[in-house]
Amino acid sequence: MENRDSIELVTETTALLWRLDLMGVEVGGRWPVLADRWDAVAPLGDHAPDAWLAMMAYVGARREPAQRSTLIMLKVASLGWGEEAFFAKECGMAAAQAILAFGAGRYSETLDLLLPLRHCERHFGGHGSRRDLIEHTLIEAAIRSGHDELAAELVAERAARVIRAAAPSARSAGDEPHRPDGRPTAPGPCPRPRSGPGTDRCAS
Repeated sequence: MENRDSIELVTETTALLWRLDLMGVEVGGRWPVLADRWDAVAPLGDHAPDAWLAMMAYVGARREPAQRSTLIMLKVASLGWGEEAFFAKECGMAAAQAILAFGAGRYSETLDLLLPLRHCERHFGGHGSRRDLIEHTLIEAAIRSGHDELAAELVAERAARVIRAAAPSARSAGDEPHRPDGRPTAPGPCPRPRSGPGTDRCAS
């Protein structure tokens, strides 16, 4: 059984390979190795928020029995109590089915399953990277299914979100303090230098 640190490594590697796959990069030989790692994550029912990522590995490795087992696990998990059950019921099953549909070339079905999950990142453990993964998959599914207008809308929406997220850090990194009227705050007076060498540092 994998520990939590190992699971995090497997999930991040899976997300990276899926993104590369969406971009058309050949990674086929790596999927079986990663699928073996997911087989070691047992019981997967204890990690329902990660199950849709496991589905990516099983789809990439074309392991149909593992794909079916993952869906069954999510169904069983959804019948329980607690956070794992809530996730499985609200978005885990749909996310895993969407990945399965994408792997089978059913891109319109992928859209139907994933579109309602765009704003459910808090259910994925609050990971913004998981939302980004959903958006990448949605955009590619829209393109491959011929929904060009939807693809353009999704790209524009993602770009706007990225810009909004970057704006606060850009302001804090480069802006000078401003007065309420918008004018830059004047620098304070230079301290009176003491006598001795190097006392002309503030003179300009």
